[in-house]
Amino acid sequence: MISKKLYNFSKKWHKYIGISISLVLIWMSISGILLNHIDLCAPFNVSNTFLPNDYLPEHWNRGMIRDAEFIGVDTVIMGGNAGIWLSSDKGKSFDKLPIDSSSYYSKVNDLFLDSTSNSLLVGTYGGLYQVDVPTQKVKLIPLPSNYREKVVKVLPHKDNLIVVTENHVYKGNRSTLDHFSDLNISKDQMTTYNLISYTFALHSGWLWGMPGRIVYDLVSLILVFLCITALYITFRKKKKPTDKEKKKKVNKTMGWMIKNHTNIGLYVCLFLLIIGGTGFFMRPPALVALVDGHVPLKYVPDALTENQWYHSIRNATINTDTEELILDTKEGIYKGDLKTDAVFSLQNWDVNIFVMGATVFDYKGDGHFLIGSFYGLFDYKEGNPYSYDIVYNQSVPKYEGMERPADYMIMGYFQSPDGVHFISTFQHGLMSMFNAPKDAYYPMPKALKENYEFPLWNYMFELHNGRLFTFIMGKYGILFIPLIALFFLFITISGVHEYIYRKRKKIFKFLTKPNKSNSL
Repeated sequence: MISKKLYNFSKKWHKYIGISISLVLIWMSISGILLNHIDLCAPFNVSNTFLPNDYLPEHWNRGMIRDAEFIGVDTVIMGGNAGIWLSSDKGKSFDKLPIDSSSYYSKVNDLFLDSTSNSLLVGTYGGLYQVDVPTQKVKLIPLPSNYREKVVKVLPHKDNLIVVTENHVYKGNRSTLDHFSDLNISKDQMTTYNLISYTFALHSGWLWGMPGRIVYDLVSLILVFLCITALYITFRKKKKPTDKEKKKKVNKTMGWMIKNHTNIGLYVCLFLLIIGGTGFFMRPPALVALVDGHVPLKYVPDALTENQWYHSIRNATINTDTEELILDTKEGIYKGDLKTDAVFSLQNWDVNIFVMGATVFDYKGDGHFLIGSFYGLFDYKEGNPYSYDIVYNQSVPKYEGMERPADYMIMGYFQSPDGVHFISTFQHGLMSMFNAPKDAYYPMPKALKENYEFPLWNYMFELHNGRLFTFIMGKYGILFIPLIALFFLFITISGVHEYIYRKRKKIFKFLTKPNKSNSL
């Protein structure tokens, strides 16, 4: 009796919840496939017509400025998520400097100006570029990898140039920009893998490299098929054709839909449970449960750990007093010597860095580091049990767990030639610190907003995680992904339960069938 009631409950809500979120699951599947293939999305952009107002840049917000460089007092160069913008009139007006044909690969992480030659080195999502500022000629600097790497920092070191990507640390000749080689650094010990990275890799199939992504792409297409067949089964059957031939054809189509919706759904149910279960933890508040979590290496495929730094490095700086390279990674802060085959050790720094990583990471001398993230901007001296919040002028201990972002989510920091300090924030845009005069601001060009295009990959990412609809859901938007994930898990489990209940007699007969190989 209980099992019958449970079956009726399961069948009823499998249908209603499944139909309610079917369109959401379709867009999740399609966007998930595109997110798995950056190169497929990179050439395309989305017009600002299809963007909510809070996605349009205002006063250099949303990471439009990540770094800035100055040549003399007249030339100002800004770099960020909208590429590079150059001004020759002290920042009163700006023109865009083309770097790459792809808006995605043109996104700038770091700028380094070689003052002796007025040559600008640009670390972007698509690699390392050299810009001759007087002629505005752009050149891609080849790195040793055979694929396009995201460059997170460009650091001068004596006669060398240290180029840090999210996967490697390269060293090359600073004056000729050639002979780059991988320093091949390693960690002193690696017994676990970051739980957040592991969960994201498991959710997308990256855990098993390209084969895993292809399998997940196929599963996503199957999920689209399940959603379409569910919609057909629900709404098509209400029509009653009078013609016998038509009725027979409709019944045959309906039977095929029901059979394959059930059977194919059963075949991929394990993958669906993995995708739904990991999807639940993709955003706060559930993401908090993964912070500081680790997975034993025995559960991590070898292909993912062949490079210990794979998709791990987020920022870097050099302690010029000790000649050590400091790396901000997904696992924490690592420190080691600037030499080939050096071994880096994990540090226990008492500074707050948001889960997305440090957006500002610079050594200031005498053991002090300037560190910015969505938690704010801090002055941290290595070894101290606290850091100093520069924006709010107070000492702050390290948080025990994951906290909400600060009011001013730092995207960049720079100082102008006349000594004005600026912070670039995600929501508020460019802001001067310490009561700078109004004429010290750099107005954002109208063309940036009027002609702004959002990279397709980023659009798919915002669509996939539901943030694109925050303007509709408001403060409750943070619950959208966890709720969808729970509903998805329910319809997957209930669908399997329905099948088992309907086939219970056959399953029982199969399980209790005598094993002929053991009979005499």
